[in-house]
Amino acid sequence: MINEAADILHEGIAQTARDIDLVTIFGYGFPRWRGGLMHYADTLDIKMIAQDIDNKSVIDPASWRLSPVLRSCLENGTAISDLRSVGHSI
Repeated sequence: MINEAADILHEGIAQTARDIDLVTIFGYGFPRWRGGLMHYADTLDIKMIAQDIDNKSVIDPASWRLSPVLRSCLENGTAISDLRSVGHSI
């Protein structure tokens, strides 16, 4: 879900990670105390998330590919919850 949400930002479907957090809390019932999916993702190790996706891509590369947004967060040390879609500054 984290990878797909990052792709939603990358594609400009959502403008901010906070928008995704609101949808996951109020639309999908994600636990409010976790702050939304993207906020929760920041509590996890981004390296672990990327490694998990990369491991799955070996088995099924058509379905599993690390989002460019997550790769950028990994390389730049950016918090996922601070992200905005392409064309929107932080």
